[in-house]
Amino acid sequence: MIRPALIVPESGAVLDLIGKLRKAPGQMALISDEYGTLHGLVTPIDVFEAIAGEFPDDDEPAAIQPLGDGRWQIEGGADLHQVERELETSGLVDEREDYTSLAGFLLARFGRLPTIEEAVKHDRFEFRVAALAGHRIASVTVTAQWPELS
Repeated sequence: MIRPALIVPESGAVLDLIGKLRKAPGQMALISDEYGTLHGLVTPIDVFEAIAGEFPDDDEPAAIQPLGDGRWQIEGGADLHQVERELETSGLVDEREDYTSLAGFLLARFGRLPTIEEAVKHDRFEFRVAALAGHRIASVTVTAQWPELS
């Protein structure tokens, strides 16, 4: 038996969406614009990830891989909030900017698509472009730059 789909407007409030998803038997909703065109599908985990950051699926590696010795390999698409938590730093997230990923942060800092091995420093970290995929930053190597002790 097929149930009617839950369709919510794209302009709706997140709290209303959460309430509707709680009551929906299939726990998913279709997103529609003012003309009735469908633009996507949303689930409770999508809402949670929008608030708390991405969670890796069971079959995908984590976006942030510790390499040891103050080094990490991070996917360009990694959520900046998650990167800040992992590196125990701040200032990567800027609410005035449109980006939410590490690649977006780096593109804003460079002002262009960087080449492999180009790097920027932030706080006590160096962010070095490790791989590109077309016109996007695919992977970044992050190294902690510890201040010298006197």
